[in-house]
Amino acid sequence: MELIRVLTENGVIIPIVGMIFAFGIIAIAQWRKYRQADLELPLKMQTLALKQQMVESGMSASEIERVLKAQQPDVSNASRSCPPALARND
Repeated sequence: MELIRVLTENGVIIPIVGMIFAFGIIAIAQWRKYRQADLELPLKMQTLALKQQMVESGMSASEIERVLKAQQPDVSNASRSCPPALARND
């Protein structure tokens, strides 16, 4: 208890708490980036394998581009609302 009293009297506790808080925010942000990359890797590998198969089958670059563009979901028209299956029916 003596240490806490000395730290609060000298105004040292605020910077220490601030550093702990900043470290926590940075750790959470880095963990999120790691998890996102970990989830995206299988999709990237699958896309790479598909591209390789299309090149080996003799498809042109424009055909490959068209196939890959058709696979991507159209996010420009995506609604921010909840999908119907998850919507509450009150």
